Amino acid sequence: MITRTSQNSMRYHLRPFSKGTSRSRKRGRRMVAEGPSASPVPPPEAEAPAPPIVPPPPEAEAPVVPPVPRPLRPVRRKRYLLLVDAAGLFRSKVKAALEETDVVLLEAGDGALAYSMAYKYRPDVIVIDVNLPGIDALELTRMLRKVTASKDTPIIALSGEVQRDDVLHAICAGVEDYLLKSFHNDQFLRRIRARLAA
Repeated sequence: MITRTSQNSMRYHLRPFSKGTSRSRKRGRRMVAEGPSASPVPPPEAEAPAPPIVPPPPEAEAPVVPPVPRPLRPVRRKRYLLLVDAAGLFRSKVKAALEETDVVLLEAGDGALAYSMAYKYRPDVIVIDVNLPGIDALELTRMLRKVTASKDTPIIALSGEVQRDDVLHAICAGVEDYLLKSFHNDQFLRRIRARLAA
């Protein structure tokens, strides 16, 4: 080790290092340089999240019993009757006879109007007068039987006189019943009501 004694003269003294000091420094340097070769310490594991807090279930309430409803009356569906007749007087008499019933009367004065009304309203029974202007009753019946809406609809033919040949032709055309056109005939109203109730 070098020391300065005065300003003009320089004296150098060598001070030997002690063995312990050099060894400790060397050992310290060796320890720092060489260091332990152990693996790095792993980071601490993350703690598991706490389970969610589930509130207790609410207390079961007594079920509310609804009141027993009163039985409803059966709703009767309205029945539709299509009357095809050129005579307005006869149609008005039939309408008056059906006022106190649940039958809705549809009126047509010719075959063309009757065909469109049958397609639109789909009546439960169709009553056709044989003596129609324009399209006659037999042709109208054949046309109605070709339409799905009136394919199975009961058709009743009316005539002022009942002849065997006319009845056969009407049945071949698709008529299910052939009646005498007489408003005072109770059989006419009974047949209509029976067809509507079926």
